[in-house]
Amino acid sequence: MIEEWVIFGLGASAASAGVMLVQEWMKVSGLAIAFWNKVACVTFMIPFILHHGLPDNPYFYALIAGNAALWMISDVIFFNAIPKVGAGVVSRLLPGSVILTFMAWFMVDPALFTHYMQKPGLFAMIFGVIILSAYFAMRLKQCPVSWQGIRLLWFVFFASVVGPIAVKLVTQQVDIERGPYAMVFVEGLMMVGMWSLYYAARRPVAWPVMTSFHAIRAGAMVGMCSCAMMLLNIRAMFGVDNPAFLSAVKFLDSVLIVLLYLVLKRKDGSDLIAGFGVVGCAAALVLLKSYM
Repeated sequence: MIEEWVIFGLGASAASAGVMLVQEWMKVSGLAIAFWNKVACVTFMIPFILHHGLPDNPYFYALIAGNAALWMISDVIFFNAIPKVGAGVVSRLLPGSVILTFMAWFMVDPALFTHYMQKPGLFAMIFGVIILSAYFAMRLKQCPVSWQGIRLLWFVFFASVVGPIAVKLVTQQVDIERGPYAMVFVEGLMMVGMWSLYYAARRPVAWPVMTSFHAIRAGAMVGMCSCAMMLLNIRAMFGVDNPAFLSAVKFLDSVLIVLLYLVLKRKDGSDLIAGFGVVGCAAALVLLKSYM
């Protein structure tokens, strides 16, 4: 039987594909779309917060604040990098982070590493599949990785390593009923506040660009996809013991985009063999994980 976290992870992957497709279509300033995306997320969560309430654990808010600061910077860099170096380069650099996340989590939870080492053969196969899935995901887009891309995206790569670990830690501080809604709402509210202070101090984007109907509409559209992605991702994180497994399943978002392009008869130079490799690795990971 397929574990619950896998189903939620697949849903998060589909929503993640929606986020990228909207930005590719709308081409909005990185700060503007990131800001309005979080405004939309906060707005969409208000009814759920009124119903479920907010947690009173101070560690929950401390962890969320750290995560908000991390993604506040990373999101803007991510959205700005796509027009400069191309989505292909972005998608080739980030998958390698899953390998570091997988290993780093064992430093946070050494008891899990002890548990996994009770079945060393199975552990080795799982680690091998993690590496293969990262390899195929990086190969999916046949774009040369430039030094400019590395310089632009190093912080996003760092966030991709640390972010899933931070989310997993937050899930340990809140109950599953209110946790997903509270995390999306509080993190979004903090990020909107941080960006507002940053904008007031630096004015990095012209006011008409920030407040244009185009930017707000794009932010609302991304926000809908982003809300679904985050809620499903957080819900899945409650059920998975290592956050890297969820990151590996999320690689399917790029495969879904490739399949959509095939349906639309739009050529984007993707490696279909690598796409099948990502799918195969996700299936193998789920199968192997069920024996742990």
